[in-house]
Amino acid sequence: PPLPSRDVVHCCFTAAEPVPLDPGVRAAVGHLIEDGVPTRAVARVITDLTGLPRREAYALAVRMQG
Repeated sequence: PPLPSRDVVHCCFTAAEPVPLDPGVRAAVGHLIEDGVPTRAVARVITDLTGLPRREAYALAVRMQG
């Protein structure tokens, strides 16, 4: 339905959560992070193992590194 023309409407958007990682992939990535592997390399592994786009994989790697 059409929105009222005189009322203020606020919209909030949040980023969608990425597809949950398979536990085996999550464990492998966790080991890479613990070993100090650079974020870019970790993201490349995530992309190779999951097929996620590079940007999503990089964002996920950054979040996992905390």
